[in-house]
This record gives sequence, structure tokens and C-alpha cells, in this order.
Amino acid sequence: MSLTSKMMLRRLRGRKLSLALSSFIIAWALAMMAAGLYSSEVIETSASSYLDDSRMPYLLVSLYEGRSPEEIGSALASLPVQASDLRLKETGQVLVNGSWSQATIIGISDPARTDISRLTLLEGRLFTTPSEGVVIAGGKVTGGTFQLLVNGTSLSVDITGVVRSPEYLFNELQAGAIISGSGGETIVMVPLSTLMSASGHGANEVALMLDSGSREVIAASLASLPVSSMTFSEDHPTTVLMDMGASKMAVMLPSISLVFVLIGGVSIFITMYRMVVSDSRNMGVLMSLGMERWRIAASYLGMGAVTLLAGGALGILLGYGFTVAMVSMALQMMGGIPVVLPFSPAPFLISMLMTALVVLAASLLPVALVLRQDIRTALSYVPRSHIWTWRGPSTSLSTSLGIRNLFRDPKRAVAVMMAVGLTVGAAGSWLVLLDSSTSYIYGQSSSYLWDVSISFTSLRDQGEAVERFSNEQVEKAMPYTKLSGLASSGGRTTGVVMTASPEMASIRSFDVRQGSLDFSGAVMAKRLAGELGVGPGSMVGLTFGGRSIELMVTGVVDDLQTNAVYTSNRQASSVIGEDVCQGMFVSLRSSDQLTSYISSINTDPWVAGVQPKEDAAGSVHDLLASAISLFYGFFVLNLLIALAVATSAVVVSTSERDLEFSAVSSLGLPRSFTVRSLLVEAALLGLISSLLAVPFAYLLAQVFAGLMEEAVFYIPVVMTVAAALSVILVGWAFTTPSAIWPIRWTRKMDMASTLRERLQ
Repeated sequence: MSLTSKMMLRRLRGRKLSLALSSFIIAWALAMMAAGLYSSEVIETSASSYLDDSRMPYLLVSLYEGRSPEEIGSALASLPVQASDLRLKETGQVLVNGSWSQATIIGISDPARTDISRLTLLEGRLFTTPSEGVVIAGGKVTGGTFQLLVNGTSLSVDITGVVRSPEYLFNELQAGAIISGSGGETIVMVPLSTLMSASGHGANEVALMLDSGSREVIAASLASLPVSSMTFSEDHPTTVLMDMGASKMAVMLPSISLVFVLIGGVSIFITMYRMVVSDSRNMGVLMSLGMERWRIAASYLGMGAVTLLAGGALGILLGYGFTVAMVSMALQMMGGIPVVLPFSPAPFLISMLMTALVVLAASLLPVALVLRQDIRTALSYVPRSHIWTWRGPSTSLSTSLGIRNLFRDPKRAVAVMMAVGLTVGAAGSWLVLLDSSTSYIYGQSSSYLWDVSISFTSLRDQGEAVERFSNEQVEKAMPYTKLSGLASSGGRTTGVVMTASPEMASIRSFDVRQGSLDFSGAVMAKRLAGELGVGPGSMVGLTFGGRSIELMVTGVVDDLQTNAVYTSNRQASSVIGEDVCQGMFVSLRSSDQLTSYISSINTDPWVAGVQPKEDAAGSVHDLLASAISLFYGFFVLNLLIALAVATSAVVVSTSERDLEFSAVSSLGLPRSFTVRSLLVEAALLGLISSLLAVPFAYLLAQVFAGLMEEAVFYIPVVMTVAAALSVILVGWAFTTPSAIWPIRWTRKMDMASTLRERLQ
């Protein structure tokens, strides 16, 4: 065995715990990065496999007027159609257990088809008779006998099963969640002939599997039909949201893992630096004996390599486990589609390479700082040349010793406190985010100024709607219209949801970030304004189908719906029509009248759905609940890393003081004296580091909030006194136990052999 290898092994034996803790930190960092990269591939592969197996339609054609199968068949004759499915899609209401709610009713010809839009049966069986039907998974109502109200006609349907459809995969998810859905809408599938007879309408939707053809050619072939929209498979919400979920995983988790990589690098640097500085005289002796400096450096770099290999091996296993857990959770949110794990070593190799660069830098830098010295300087190194000593009039000797040991090397003490403060701050940042998001989301849910939201089956005249839904219980009726489309400015384009109302200021309250609440222009969410690069005074183009308007941005607001635009009906009249509305927000004179008012309007043929404010707020709180588990998970993980870094720092410091502990013991002082001094040292380290962690927590919370804005929702970060105290208390509680390991080490130390070896 070479001398370099022997030197490395000797140092490894003396620093086993410190290097094990550094390996643990590196493993977590590598695992988080690998899981983020690999998760995106797994989600993409699983989603692609599911869409292929379920025969997602290549094209969905919606008609604004129903047509007979013969007319539709004639229009499709010139297209290379592999398979087609005619449907009738209606918006209605469903009565279950005495309660009315909005429902989408879809008439299909054969639920057992496997050549296009294959339904996956989850419970029960598929329908076989005209009076039976199935429901899409994720709806609020999934069983029993449904009383449907379609176009003023009542229809009784026995539900025989629950199915999963590739076209409605995200039905149970709330809009604005990590992966947005439709909020648990009740979607009923019944025989096409049954629904056509009840509604009196022809087929208004066509699903197609095509061999080829450009969009222009397809549009020209369908010119004889009253086409309202054409949705290709790559533009379908299911496909878009799956791609979005994969990309969010690929961005958020690796970005967060970079913080862990940095902390791991700092931990390794502290360990290596103190080790190299302590060995300065030995290195000087080796250089004076003619050993080449690169061989000395290689022995220390070998320790970094061992740390990397140990942490890398554990990190790969943890990364694979993280991936399986996170992907299973994510795909469960995507309708419970099967997990497909592709063979892809690239994410793990990339993570290993980035981690290796950090470990190499953290190991090489302290070695280079010492080896650049000449032999005389290295041999003349005197450790602990600047020791701060302090003892108050009523301070015990053990307390004074603990304080002195913490500040025995002021520069290193500051570096250690900053490193531990950074890790505690990383953990505390999730507490700050949790506190900020809780306050923000509860504030958003309480910003609604209405009691009941009513959606109509079609556009209605504003004046008639206000008169129809106003009575002695109503304080104010506020018509509104919502449209989904595209916003563009300066060459940038993104999706947008526009809400227009003549009473916008009375519908909800806003937190203004820029400009003012002037609804004669566009008031938009902060995230949307950032994506478009606009602010008050900028012009924004809004496109909805073939209609478009251009509005001036008058205000930027905080909004949980990050792609929201608010304006008045007058400004949007060219795209929604003159004096028409899509629904009504109703403010009641008394909240006690809510149930009776809803009962009085539920059976109105204009009404497609009714939502009390409590249900809307509940969906927002559900969103918070899904995010809280994420916050707590990262919080606990960061606390474990903080404990590891603090322990590593204390172990490095105490391992140099074996002579001191032996001398104290030889003086006849009880072992409890040493234990008290170590506890004081660890407690003081934890307290000061936790105080330093407060600004770190705020800064990292800002960073993480920016990352989560891309993946979850926007959170304005606010550092409250309660959050700051929580960071300090929790940080201190988790770093003080770092004294356990040095206390155990002093118990095992042999006083006689230590004094004999060190005083020879």
C-alpha cells in the first residue's frame, strides 16, 4: 500500500463520524437532485404510456350546434379517419340525496370501445341499458340513482360504475393546485340515444383518430360543420398538464437540492479545513523529508473521494426511493395512472457529477491554502493562538470552559456559526413559508364579497339575469363572465382567465402591488404580469377564440389564481357581447338565508350550477392542506441536516481537545464537569446560530417561494414575530443535541493512554 493511501486511511479512522455526517448531507443533496430529474422522466414516460394505451383522441371537434350522424359522417369522408366517436355534451344539473349540483352529461354510443378514448373501469360495470350510466372518477357524486335535469327535461339514470377517462383525468383536482383540475365536477356518461331524446339535440362533439393531415387541411375538411373549437391531442388539458407536472418536478426539486449541495460543501470544507490546519506541522515535516506536495494533497483529496462515494451510493438509493414515492403521489393526483419506471442513468450521473464538483472544491481549497506555504511556515504553526477567554463573577468554571471552547478560534467559530445558521435558516424558511402561505390563503379565501356564485347554462342578458335572481333576500346581484384564452405582450404569450363584470369592485377585495384598481383597463395577477413583463401603463392583447381585445394594464394584484385578469364588461364587450353575462355573484342580506335562497334557484332552467362561498373557500383550504405536507417534509429534512452539520462542527472541535479532557480528568474533576462544559458549548452554538438563522430563513423563503411560484402557487413572504421565534426555538432545540456525540466520545477516552501519547 502506498504512503499516500496509508495517510488517508489513518485520517479516515480519526474522522469517521465527521465524514459520515458529511456523507449523509451529500446523500440527501444528491437524492433530491436525482429525484427531481428522474421524476420528470418517470412522469413523462408513465403519462405517454397511459395516453397510448387509452387511445387518447388525436382531435376533439366541438360544435356550437348539434348535427345528425349523417351530416357529420359526410364532413369526415375526406379525412384519413382511423376511428371516430360521436357524442352529445350537455351542461345540466343532478339531484342526489335531495341536493342539486352542476353536472356535465355526455352521451356516447359504446362505453366498451377500445379503439378510441378507452374507458378504464374502476368500480362496478359499464352501462348496457338506456336508463343506465357511468360517472367519471373524481366527481363529488359517484353512485346511486341520478335525477338529471337537461335543457328543462328530467332524466332518471342508474349509475352502474365509475370509470377513468383520458379526457377527464384531472377531474378531482382543484383549479390552481400543483396540477390544476376541474374541481371535482360530476361528469355522467349515458347512452347517446337517451341523451339525444331527452335534450332534442344532435351530436355536438366528435373524437377522431387520424392517420395524418395538417391542421389547415383538417379545418378545411370540416368547414361544412359549425365548429366552435378543435383540440388536438398535444393541446388537450390532460397532455398539457402532464407535461407541466413533469416540468415542474424537473425545475423545483433540483433547484431546492442546490441549497443542500451548498450546505454539504460547507460542512466538508469546515471538516477538511480544520483537519488540514491541525496537520500543518505534519505536512511541514513531510515536505521537509522531500515528499511531493501533490502526494500530500492526494491523501486529503482521497478523504473527499471516500466521502463522495459513500454519500453518492446512499444518495442514489435514496434518490430512487424518493422518485418512487413522489411519482406515486403525483400520478395518484393524475387520476391514479400506473407508474412506469424507465431505465435512465442520466439523472443520477448528472447529480453525481454536480455533487462531485462541490465536494472536490470543498476538499481542495483548504489543502491548497496550507500547501502553498513554505516549509518553515508550516512547521511553525501554533494552534489556538487567538483564544477568547471570559468569565463573569457568578459564572461557574464549567460554563466558562464551554464558552472558551466555543470561541477558542474566533474565525472558525464565526464560520461554524454561519454554516449552522445557514442550515437552520434553510429549515426555518419552510416555517416562514408555511406561516406566510397560511395567512395569504386564508386572506384570499376571505376576500370574496359574495355569498353565492351562480353559473348559467348559456349567455344571458344582464338586466334579465339581475331581475330574475333578485328577491327580498338579495342585497346585491352582480353579473359576471369568465373566459379562458391567451394574453400577449412584447412577443410573450401565456394562458389567461379573464373575469369581466360591471360590479368587479363589489365582487372581491384585492391586495394591490402596483397601480390601482381601475377596471376600465386590465387588473392582473402579479405572476401573469411578471410572465408578460408588463406593468401599469403597458398594453396587453387578450385573445379568446377568434376574438381579441387590447387593454391597458391599470393595476397588478396578489392573486392565488396566477393567470387572472379582471376588467369591466364594457371593456370586454367586443369579445363577450353587449350587456350579457355568464353567471351571477349574489350577496345576501343575511347568511342565515343561504340555504333557502339556494333551494329557490336550484331548479331554475337558467342555472347550470350553484356554489356557496364556503365551498369556494374550502377548495382553497384544500389547496393549502396539500401544500402543508410538502412544507413539513422539507422542514424535517432540513432540521436533520442542521443537526448533522452542527454535530460535525462540534465533533471536529472536540476531537482536538483530547489532551484537555484528559488533563481535566487527571485533576480529579468529575465527568459531569466535562459534560456541562460540552452542553454549554453546544447550547451557545445553537442559540447564536439560530439567531443568525432568522435572516437566512427569510432570504431562503424568498428563494423557495420563487421556485414554488413556478410549481404550486404564488406566496408573498412575510416574516412575522411568531415565525422568527419559531425558527430560533426549533433551531436551538435541534442543534443542542449535537453535544451527545462528543459526550459519548469522552466517556470512551482512555485518560492514561492519551496523556502518554500526547506528552511523549
